[in-house]
Amino acid sequence: MSARYRRDLVAQMKNRALIYMEIYDVLRKQLGAPPRKVATLCRIAGAVDKGPFEGAGFAFRNRTWKPGAKGCCFLSIRRA
Repeated sequence: MSARYRRDLVAQMKNRALIYMEIYDVLRKQLGAPPRKVATLCRIAGAVDKGPFEGAGFAFRNRTWKPGAKGCCFLSIRRA
C-alpha cells in the first residue's frame, strides 16, 4: 500500500469517526433522543460504511455507541 493511499484511507476513517460523533451528539444532546434510539441510528450509520470498505478489499469492523458506554465509537480497518 502506498504512503499516499494509506494517508487518504486514514483521513477517511477519521472523517467517519467524526460523522459518528456528530450523529451521537445531535441525537442525544440536541434532540434529546432516547439512548436506545441513538444506539440504533448509530448502528445503522456504521453499517453503511461496511460495504464500501469491504468492497475495496479491507476487513472493516466498527463498534458503535451503546447505552451506558462512554465516548462514541471505535472503527477498525485491516487488510483482508
